[in-house]
Amino acid sequence: MFKRHPRLGYIVNFVITVICIFVVPMFILKNHPFYGFIVGVILATIINSLLGAKWIPESKLFKSKK
Repeated sequence: MFKRHPRLGYIVNFVITVICIFVVPMFILKNHPFYGFIVGVILATIINSLLGAKWIPESKLFKSKK
């Protein structure tokens, strides 16, 4: 989905991660902020994986240093 515009994928990934990590503990699991944080991280990972948004380009991730 973000192969033509990889920077947009990075921005989408960042926004979704921030929203999931801050919204879930604040509004959904108010009494258990640590569990809310864990659920937010898992939810952000699932959503970003489904959308195909990545933090860094795959070429940099799998690039071998010589």
